[in-house]
Amino acid sequence: MAIGSPSAASAAGTRHAFTVTAKDAKGRVSPPSVPYSAETPRAADGSLSQSYTCDVPRIGRQALTLETGAVFPASFYAPYSPAEPAPVDVHSLTGLSADTARALTRWGARSVDGQLVLDTRFSAYGESRPVPVWSRLGATTVPERSAFTVQSTGEWQLPYRFPGQWRDVAATVDVEGLDLTLTPRDAAGRPTALGTLRAHCAPLPGLPTRLADTRIGYPPCDHCPGPSDHSYSAVVGGPSRLGALGASVPLNGRFDFVHRWDTDTYDGDLALDPVAFDFDLLGFLPGRVRLQFVQEGKATAPAGSGGVAFHVPMRVEVADFSLFGVRIGGGADCRTGRPADVRLERPGSFTYDPLFGAYQMPALSGCGPYTDVLNGLFAWSGGTIGLSLSPA
Repeated sequence: MAIGSPSAASAAGTRHAFTVTAKDAKGRVSPPSVPYSAETPRAADGSLSQSYTCDVPRIGRQALTLETGAVFPASFYAPYSPAEPAPVDVHSLTGLSADTARALTRWGARSVDGQLVLDTRFSAYGESRPVPVWSRLGATTVPERSAFTVQSTGEWQLPYRFPGQWRDVAATVDVEGLDLTLTPRDAAGRPTALGTLRAHCAPLPGLPTRLADTRIGYPPCDHCPGPSDHSYSAVVGGPSRLGALGASVPLNGRFDFVHRWDTDTYDGDLALDPVAFDFDLLGFLPGRVRLQFVQEGKATAPAGSGGVAFHVPMRVEVADFSLFGVRIGGGADCRTGRPADVRLERPGSFTYDPLFGAYQMPALSGCGPYTDVLNGLFAWSGGTIGLSLSPA
């Protein structure tokens, strides 16, 4: 299949829109030939040929071929521009076998239409994210006993939503599967007794999946202004599991942090609200405790690819401790002898992904005659914490 020239809007360096005009003798997709303006960097032409098997209801296992073509930018995000990239047009040519044609015509099908969903995956920064590409299959005549092809065009959208903060790295786009929906129709255009057929199709193992190699981030630029640090403020909330008490304590607060561009590191301040909760001492003595969390020193995250791991030095104060409703301890002096090293990890690269971690609470001191009792409750290994983040 040959893909024609871009529209006038495409030539202006915005979005590329291509028209399917013909296909070659073998029905293969050809990458588009695109003139590029000064605003649009040279694109990464992508084309891929694959073979699939599909378990189609009422017809059985069928083979098909998929030819995919697209033009990806050479690098997502133009130098130091915060604009979100436009979608990328992805053209597909689905080849259905002669066996499929015979099976459809036996049920009275004279044409098919439907939907194709490509399972693509975008990989960069040590992680990958799925990017489904939906496209409509136009009405196509079904021959009686020969293979035929169905063409479609869909839009691929970059899954990242945070331009302006990431270093320039290589990125890849792979096609790893497809979902096919077909509605066979009779000569009058009515659905046949087959109804609408839906099938997930898997590529044959060992065949290529790479559609395009591109980049994401800021390419080197001798005359561009240098990138600056970026500050973030987030409202946080989530549970902390206290191992010795077997209690799950709800935490709330605020996390203000900065991404340092030059070193690719983070630092910030995690402020957690005081929290009070009830417990049963020895399983039958009702008690209540109020804890206060005081950060000592900056929360820091070292440089690294993929996820981010914060180390937060946090001192814990037992502000109040009571049994049977009677206060018997606590106060500003009843606190951990040293800060706990709370480790909070973010598996992804997006700034507001949840944070998960674990910590060990050091021993308490200054709690009076009940210090040993409190240490038996609160000095433990295996405390866990999980915080969701949302922009403040």
